[in-house]
Parts: sequence; C-alpha cells; structure tokens
Amino acid sequence: MVSKDWKGRFFQHPGIEEEILLREVCDFSGCTINLAIHLIIVLLIKSFVMNAVQIAKPTIARWIKNRRRATQTDDIEHLPPWEKQYTMSPLDRFFLVDEYQEIALQYGFVALFSTAFTLAPIFALLHSLISIKVDGSKFLRAFRRPVPVRVPGVIAWQGIFRMITLVGVTINAFVIGFTLEFIPRQIYIYSKNKTKNFIETGLSLFDTDDFPDKKGIEHPKYCYYKSKRHPPTHPRKYEFTKDYWYEISIRIAFVIIYEQVVFMLTSILAYAIPDTPRSIKEKIEIEKTKLLKKKLAGE
Repeated sequence: MVSKDWKGRFFQHPGIEEEILLREVCDFSGCTINLAIHLIIVLLIKSFVMNAVQIAKPTIARWIKNRRRATQTDDIEHLPPWEKQYTMSPLDRFFLVDEYQEIALQYGFVALFSTAFTLAPIFALLHSLISIKVDGSKFLRAFRRPVPVRVPGVIAWQGIFRMITLVGVTINAFVIGFTLEFIPRQIYIYSKNKTKNFIETGLSLFDTDDFPDKKGIEHPKYCYYKSKRHPPTHPRKYEFTKDYWYEISIRIAFVIIYEQVVFMLTSILAYAIPDTPRSIKEKIEIEKTKLLKKKLAGE
C-alpha cells in the first residue's frame, strides 16, 4: 500500500527511454483512491470472510465429532455440560496471540493510512463490533473453555501499538504533504487568491520531437505531462523550476511541523489522562489500608 504513495515519484519526463516502466503517474486527484480501494477490501471484504471462516471451521469440526459420537452412544443430548464441552474443538495454546495480531493489523491499517481513506476508522469500528460477537459465539459454542491464567496486562503489545502510532503519524504527514494536492493548492490560493487554472500550474510542456521512439508520432507538436519543469525552449530544458523547489521546501516544512504538533498533543493527552482513574486508585489504597490494619490487629 505504501507503494501507492510513491507512484510516479521517480518519473522525470516522457523523453527518457529508460523510464518507460515509470510513466504510470497519478492523476490530479492523487493516488489515494487506489489506496482507499485496498483498505476497503482489507477492512470489509477480507475481514468478513475471515470472521465467517472463524465461525464455520470450529462449527463444522464440532458437528463432525458429534456425528461420530452419535454412532457410539444414543444419549449424547443428556451428557453433562463438561462432557459436551469435551466434544468441542480444543483451543490452541497461543490463540490469544492470533487475536491480538488481528487487532494490531487492523489498528495499523487505520493508523497508517487514515488520511487516504477517512472512513477507515468507522469501518474498523464496525469490524470490531462484529468481531466481539463472533469471538464470543466462537469461544462459547465451538471451543472448549480455556484455563484462566492471571496476567498483568497486554504489556508485550503496548510497545507494538506505540510504535505503530509513531510510524502512523509520520506516514500520514508524508501522505498529506507529498501525495495529496493539499500543499500545492494552498500555495496557489495564497499567491493568486483564486482556485481557477490551478491544474495548469502542475503541467509542463513537452516537445514530441524529443521522444526516443518517434515512430507513428506526427501530431500534436507539443503535449503536457504532470510536473513542474522548464519548457523545451528554455536554456535549462526539462529541469525543475524554482516553483518546484519552493513547493518541495513547503512540503518538507509541513511534514516536520505536523509531526511535532501531533507528538506534542499526544504527549499532553498521555500526561493528562492517567492509566488508572483516581477513583480506582483511592479504592486500592483503601483496600491496602484495611489489609494492613488486619495484619496489625492479628499481630
């Protein structure tokens, strides 16, 4: 998916024969539509198919096992609950790893590419609500009850989620700054005080006589391609213009400022919102005080 953000970035101009494979560039609407289609497939179609498989696979296995037991005993419906649970499929030892991995992948798609597809968080929420019901039904009706083990939390995954968040901020900054036409449009509006003829500012003139293979090319004499380069009549033929380098500097500045502002806001929110609510901390302290008094009274 990241390759969609770099589509056409290495293309220079149509007169270079070695770049025939790089001539597929984005239109003026950007390449985000391709990335959005990929996210729709992953977050909707693929997720629903995976949920259906997660339900069907253990259910079919349980049905086959019940059919086999039915040939051996006629009283399967009157078995105790613990014996009925034995007919269910056993849970894998690391089944929680797969569940957290699915959550991490979904969060990664949303955090990394939400600027390209703004509806991704809504689709992710819809998928999470469906997954809660699917997992609950799956663990209650298709699998044996797992043995509960007390753990301190999802400490092993916190670092992964934190890294995804940091990388997501950086990628979103580059998507807004370099993939979308937000920066060039704002520069044009600020300098011209209008939006008319904006598309023409991103087109450069090319002489068809400069094509390496002129076979079959008669008309037109000139064509336009998406770039900001000097025309064929300029002394610096097909080199980048000053407007291009000015735009690149603004894009880089936007990426740096965007990252710093987002990181500052997230740090402030992380400091302002405690991991444990104050009411819970007070109750914990009260319980500790009661236990300490009981120990002192016993002594």
